Amino acid sequence: PKQPVFYVLAVEILLELGEYDGAKQLRETALTLSNAGEVSGEASHFHGMQTLVARCKAALCLQSGNMDMAGTFIAEALHGNSYDEIALNLFCEVYAKESPKELAIRLCAFFDKDENALRYLLRWAEHSGRIRLYLEFSRLFVAVGGTQPVRTKLYEKVSQRGISETCDD
Repeated sequence: PKQPVFYVLAVEILLELGEYDGAKQLRETALTLSNAGEVSGEASHFHGMQTLVARCKAALCLQSGNMDMAGTFIAEALHGNSYDEIALNLFCEVYAKESPKELAIRLCAFFDKDENALRYLLRWAEHSGRIRLYLEFSRLFVAVGGTQPVRTKLYEKVSQRGISETCDD
């Protein structure tokens, strides 16, 4: 096979089987083929697969407790596609011990520094149930010139008093 995508899929299978040495070797083959340029005339979606492989590796490292390597691989995945919601959630798991403010700053590093990126991060945090992170993104959004998101005050109450007390109001 001349297509790097073949090797990427094989890497994913080997990672699932826990065969890290074989996966590493095939990953290097895939990268070599990718860097050599397309010569077969066949279509390939290899670059999209790199994010998937990095995300899979991060998840495996997270499961085995190797947080340093998980952090390295999840950063690689987010550099490939910062809008990958699975990767964003894995990032939050890897750095779960950090404060919401630190986590928000780390996540913003993978995005453009503008209102549109922060709008996306606000939606993602809200849909993922990461209310404290939503509040940090809200503060950053206002700092870059945006208006305060509508649900900020509600989430501040929930964060301070809990959902049952907030609903009683």
